[in-house]
Amino acid sequence: MRRLDPESARTLALRLAGDPMGASAAFDIEVGGATVLRTKDAKCYVVLPKDPKREVRMVGARASSDLLDIISKLDPERRLIMPTGLFAQLADLATPGALQLLALYSSNGEVAQGTVPQPRPDLDVRSVLFGDLPLWHKMPGEAFFLSTAYGTPRELLGRGMAVGAFNGGCIAALATATVGRSYGTVQVYTQPRYRRMGLAKHCVAELVDRMRGLGLRPVLSILPMPASPAVRLVEGLGLHRVGEVALIPRAQLTI
Repeated sequence: MRRLDPESARTLALRLAGDPMGASAAFDIEVGGATVLRTKDAKCYVVLPKDPKREVRMVGARASSDLLDIISKLDPERRLIMPTGLFAQLADLATPGALQLLALYSSNGEVAQGTVPQPRPDLDVRSVLFGDLPLWHKMPGEAFFLSTAYGTPRELLGRGMAVGAFNGGCIAALATATVGRSYGTVQVYTQPRYRRMGLAKHCVAELVDRMRGLGLRPVLSILPMPASPAVRLVEGLGLHRVGEVALIPRAQLTI
């Protein structure tokens, strides 16, 4: 595979920036935190984040022998994210049951205010500030994914966006966004004892509207389970399914 020079990689990032399926890959390229490789036939690109804990993103339509070559050299613990069509061409290499589909939701319109519940009076929904970092660090370990795009919560607050529902000395729910040139990818987490109160929906709605004010298109990725809380949340905000990607742990590929 050929490694793209910085200018070519930047051109690719601009092309992907408006595509929800390539949003995270474009972000990695934009911030200079990834190496971009291209197959010999130019049908597929591989975005390798410098952070070994981050997923490897594959963008393209056709698998090839040099694509398999780069996959074989990856750490077995790294996860791969790729279009479902590309995965279908590699499916015989995967352990049965290893594939996980993520549905992508987005919208060009603003969130309809009538769809957003009013928060409880004892909860304060607002932007997360640097002074709130001690409360963020007290959240359960399963919420770590909210800041992985930037490495740490402090870096996210400096370069991304975050809205939280505060209840005195804790953050009950937290929505974060990584920000690219024309899009923002959104993630949300609610502490178990505060679930089923509409807090995640309120935080995401507030975050999406702020992104819209900056001219950004929101992109949310969720497990496509019918009638699940996540699906009800995004559809309740007027977001529509725009595509899907396949996620598979590198350790589940047999090469």
